[in-house]
Amino acid sequence: MLDRSFTLGRYAGIPVKVHWTFGLLFLFIIYIGVESHKTTLEQIFFILTFLTLFFCVVLHEYGHALTARLFNVHTRDIIISPIGGVARLERLPVKPKEELLVAIAGPMVNVVIAILCFIGIASFAGMEHFIFNEQSDQIDSFPKFVVAVFFINVVLFFFNLIPAFPMDGGRILRALLSMKLGKTKSTKIASIIGKMFAVGFMFYGLYISHYVLVVIGGFIFFMANTENKQVILEDRLHSTKIDDIKRSEYTTLYLHDKMEKAVNLSLQQQENNFLVADLEGKLIGILHNLFIRDAIQDKRTHEPVSTFTSTKFHVFTPDMSIYEARHKMNELGLSIVGVGNSEEELVGVIDHDSIVHFMRMTSR
Repeated sequence: MLDRSFTLGRYAGIPVKVHWTFGLLFLFIIYIGVESHKTTLEQIFFILTFLTLFFCVVLHEYGHALTARLFNVHTRDIIISPIGGVARLERLPVKPKEELLVAIAGPMVNVVIAILCFIGIASFAGMEHFIFNEQSDQIDSFPKFVVAVFFINVVLFFFNLIPAFPMDGGRILRALLSMKLGKTKSTKIASIIGKMFAVGFMFYGLYISHYVLVVIGGFIFFMANTENKQVILEDRLHSTKIDDIKRSEYTTLYLHDKMEKAVNLSLQQQENNFLVADLEGKLIGILHNLFIRDAIQDKRTHEPVSTFTSTKFHVFTPDMSIYEARHKMNELGLSIVGVGNSEEELVGVIDHDSIVHFMRMTSR
């Protein structure tokens, strides 16, 4: 579902996307503004406040993303949806201190925005705008709008500090616990605490007939459980060597072979990616399964393997962890690599399918 989104632009090298369901929420907000019989000016400020809320969410996520960049952790994109925003990091910071700083950076952005709003109103409009009265919910002037933005960021700050995944508070708690207990155990503890909060949200929501809280609680419960499974999986990827899942028996294709051979091997065996050698038997590249599909779709199976061969050939040592191998293969755009101490001493191969199979078996 996260992939059904539209790109708004790329800022600081990070794509910002909006999920398609955000449009439905925007239409719903407009509907509320019309049905509440607000004046035209109030409707404009009402919609502007809503859009500013999500702009603050984007800035919040950039706090995470740009802090993560300081530790060489890149962000694939930032996605905005009706339930908030998420900065999709390529990986989690390794050190607990780094994760702590990345997690707390988002809420601190909200603190900065709130402080700027407070100083602006106190300096130019007067403190009386912070006093609640019967007209407090009527946003019909710029000072009231700024006050609303102030309180929005205060709420975002405290809401995100709830010690439950996916809120930042859960990650902050995990990072603090990791300094003593390690990441896996800390994640389990933080996940349990998150589920307790989630159940509390759901029961309280049912008690007061506020079903939005029930939905939020269910989402928190799901994310807490998912986070725990993800960390367990990553721990196993770190602790397992590629020597344990390599294929010792594999087929090497040659540049002069026809693509028909690759297609037949792919259909008959459990091999979808191949190493490619020249006429002298020296390994020079790889044949990705996507190239095999292209050959079938374009009816080019009569052409030589050399036409589709990629020269991105690498050899990984057997003691490399699956986690590191997966990261490097994604980074280098590799579908298969040799396993051994050198090209002349290969003991097997490992490809994307092998890693995915291991991850699926481990996740059960």
